[in-house]
Amino acid sequence: MDLYKFDGDNFTPIHSQVYEYLRQLAIKYDTYSPKQERNFKTSSGEDVKVVGGIYGWQMDVEESTNELIDTLNKFESKELVPKYLMEGYTRGLNDIGDTYIEISIDRQHLWFYKHGKLITETDVVTGNPSLGVSTPKGTWKVWSVEKDRSLVGIVPQGTADYSSPVDFWMPINWEGVGIHNSRWRKEFGGNIYQSNGSYGCVNLPYDPCKTIYENMEVNIPVVIY
Repeated sequence: MDLYKFDGDNFTPIHSQVYEYLRQLAIKYDTYSPKQERNFKTSSGEDVKVVGGIYGWQMDVEESTNELIDTLNKFESKELVPKYLMEGYTRGLNDIGDTYIEISIDRQHLWFYKHGKLITETDVVTGNPSLGVSTPKGTWKVWSVEKDRSLVGIVPQGTADYSSPVDFWMPINWEGVGIHNSRWRKEFGGNIYQSNGSYGCVNLPYDPCKTIYENMEVNIPVVIY
């Protein structure tokens, strides 16, 4: 694909050609889509298909085009890193890599791996399906790491407000679902979530949540199935 046109005296970048070149790269290498399907091997060795979520890479084709045209205008030879609208933690077609949080709703259990090493695992309590607030399945990401937050909202199917102070808060989607410790719970795991589950978040005991918080980085994927 020709990226320049020649008018007899000068070479000028062709915006439409540069844009199309980068658009094709995005189609080939982007891994973000609201309907993205990923094959994932669980800690138990089972292969599952996980659909959706906010995790992945999405090139900003317009901004990347502007930067490449600027470079072409200067006739520079240098390596350019694309601009992104969405970023993951690991680059590649298998962009989950070996650093991620894994959560099984059926088993009510969480595993946290970092660079292939199991950092911690724990029983959890996820969203209450009987209230219509199940924890969403998909490949999400921790987009913020915060301490000493008060989570506020409205009780599902009700009008009362709630405010729950937590020590560690790691949101994983744009709708208020996150991972946090729950001092008000004495038990985790089992079938608790079916009758006394959260309002969508993943509730953890204090100690493993603290360990995750201390080892967490922004954009680490969270696989929920």
